[in-house]
Amino acid sequence: ANSIINEMGTAEMDKEIKEQLTEYFLLIESGHGKEDKAISLRDSLEKLLGSMHTEIQRADMLLNFF
Repeated sequence: ANSIINEMGTAEMDKEIKEQLTEYFLLIESGHGKEDKAISLRDSLEKLLGSMHTEIQRADMLLNFF
C-alpha cells in the first residue's frame, strides 16, 4: 500500500487523507476491502477526493483482485 501512496506525489496531500488511503489499501490487500470498515473509509475518501480521483479508481481495480 505504501508504494501506491508514494506514487501519488503526496507532498500536497493532507496527512489524514494519506493515512486513510494507506489504511484503505491495506484492508483491500489483506482481503478485507468489502467489510464495513473499508466501506466506511471509502465513503469518507470519496467525499473528500471525489469518485473519479486516481486513488479511488485504483482501489476499485484492486478490489477485483483481492
